[in-house]
Amino acid sequence: MREDGEERSGDFDIKAVRAFVEVAHDLSFTRAATRLGVPQPRLSTRIQALEAQLGFLLFQRTSRKVELTDEGVAMLEAAERIVAMVDRARNIAADLQAGRSSQLRVGATAFKVPHRWAILRGFISAFPETALHVETGVTLDLLDKLRSGAIDLAFTLGPVPPDLQQLLLSDDRIGLAVPAAWKAGRQGRVTLQDLAGASVAMFPRMPDPDLHNTVRNRLLAHDVRLVELPELNSEAMTEYIRQTGTPIVSAQWWWEGEGASDLSFVPVAEITETMAFFLVSAGERSNPAALALWRMVEDGVEKFRPI
Repeated sequence: MREDGEERSGDFDIKAVRAFVEVAHDLSFTRAATRLGVPQPRLSTRIQALEAQLGFLLFQRTSRKVELTDEGVAMLEAAERIVAMVDRARNIAADLQAGRSSQLRVGATAFKVPHRWAILRGFISAFPETALHVETGVTLDLLDKLRSGAIDLAFTLGPVPPDLQQLLLSDDRIGLAVPAAWKAGRQGRVTLQDLAGASVAMFPRMPDPDLHNTVRNRLLAHDVRLVELPELNSEAMTEYIRQTGTPIVSAQWWWEGEGASDLSFVPVAEITETMAFFLVSAGERSNPAALALWRMVEDGVEKFRPI
């Protein structure tokens, strides 16, 4: 790839990092300079500047051969990753600037999942010219809209059918969302025996009937009274807890997404199951904006997960 313009990433000169990667692949300054389209002396100067910045040599050079030092070997994988991410970002930006798509249609479940908002904020910041449309709905409807092309990507709960592609965003433990003052939860967790005779609201059977049935049967076996939620969205569930004091079986990310000081999440000792949260695609991301968001998450999914 020929280099044009100034490239920097933090304190590192990306041109120098790219030069290091190219030389390391062939162990040849001459061939690397040819591929990058720069004079060999300039390439050598960039490598030397990078070595000076790092405080150690990346290559052992003699008149007959070039070899990576131990430090060079240790640095190579990270350097390759940096170069790949820069190239990918350039390609995405080129697609968007070409005007092949100026909008992105995203489906999402009606729950406040912290990393979903972090991902969308990151996308808006990176691509402010792209019109982002978010449509909320239940997971099964969102999956159907993906298949029909009505939306480009979807944030969904539960298992993803094999005909769709997925990126796992979270897989958090099931427990109870409760009022902060709930007595049974003051020890930081409860047992099923603690819940005997109490009323608890369950999450709906779909989209993960196996998970629902497992947790439901375990609660019923300990004489827990299960009640239905009147409305299934974050605001209604939060208000339900506040008005009735009834705990709701939920994933930990739901409570974290609410960020309410008067609510707490309490694990149940005997319930270790988890609820998965995904970014899902129908596979063919012809919309460059959808490809940009997918790649952004694929390259940095860890940074979007709550700590």
